[in-house]
Amino acid sequence: AMVADLIVKTADVRAVLKVAEIAKMLGITRDAVYKWPENVPANQAAALIRVKPTIAHNYVEREIKN
Repeated sequence: AMVADLIVKTADVRAVLKVAEIAKMLGITRDAVYKWPENVPANQAAALIRVKPTIAHNYVEREIKN
C-alpha cells in the first residue's frame, strides 16, 4: 500500500510567518519552533497547512508493508 507524507520545510514557514505567529497558531512555545529540524514535524505541518494552505508544501509517496 502507498501512503503520502506531507513535507513542509521549516525555512518555507519561517519565510512567511514570524516565529511568534507560528507558535500561537499551533499552541506551542517559540522555543519549540526554533528547535524544528529541516522539515516541520508531521502533526504540526498538517495543522499549519490546514490554517494557511498557501505555505509551500509537498507530498511524498512511500510504500508501506502490511
